[in-house]
Amino acid sequence: GMLCCALLPVLEGLMGANGCGGEGFCYFLWVVVRIVEGLVQATGWTCTVAIMGNWFPQEGRGFIMGLWATNSNVGDIFGLHVSSLLLDNVGWYVILWVLAGLMI
Repeated sequence: GMLCCALLPVLEGLMGANGCGGEGFCYFLWVVVRIVEGLVQATGWTCTVAIMGNWFPQEGRGFIMGLWATNSNVGDIFGLHVSSLLLDNVGWYVILWVLAGLMI
């Protein structure tokens, strides 16, 4: 599931590179890809919670889950800075490929 979260932005980048920018039929294609991406992310998070819950004792589980949940915020900040650096130099779709590569 989480691998698909990294591969779907690659697909989005390919769509953008081929001129599918969100008008007409491309709009519906983007919506479908985003829905699939949301479903895949949802399956990844529930599995992660179950695995983390089994690995750690109940006493320290809240602290560990808090640390784990923070990684999405750190990733958002990191991704924002990487995207900002690349935005002036490459096409927007290349940013999706770079960030997907970092996720893998």
